[in-house]
Amino acid sequence: MSKAQLRKELAAMSQEQLIEVILEAYSARKETKEYFEYFLNPDPQALTERYLKAINKEIQRVKRGSMRMRVSTVKKLLKEYASFQPGVALELQLLYHAWDSTLVMAISWRRTDTIERFLTDTIATLVARADSEMLLDRYAPSIEKAIAMTSRWGGLRPLLTHALEDALESLTPQIPPAK
Repeated sequence: MSKAQLRKELAAMSQEQLIEVILEAYSARKETKEYFEYFLNPDPQALTERYLKAINKEIQRVKRGSMRMRVSTVKKLLKEYASFQPGVALELQLLYHAWDSTLVMAISWRRTDTIERFLTDTIATLVARADSEMLLDRYAPSIEKAIAMTSRWGGLRPLLTHALEDALESLTPQIPPAK
């Protein structure tokens, strides 16, 4: 059902019917309950702490010397967090934390191509979002410093440096050559 259809159906309901639908959704789905609890009593710090804990738990999954982080789970947690609309600054903070924590683990443990792709893709996302919110001067040095802490061996530093250069290059307006 589309939002327009849902809006039409809800507009046709009485106030008592709307209350009943909301209470049923609240009881039936954990996600709906969490959303309404945050909506009625917003506490961005508690929300951030809860998602930091869940993301850290996922990133720190290791078995036999290899990272077992499920990138899809981390992305899902980041998306869920953003759905609460805690503010762009907090979203960026959590995204940077997920990237940095993954990088720290990737330095010490064997990693998959998927984890490397997550690291490079997240750099691009971080740079673009930080730039759009005028926070790039806060995040770019932190990203550069974290990349510099990686070893030159193993291919991670050049990979991340290249990803950062590409992300920063994509922000600068392309000036056509003079004729």
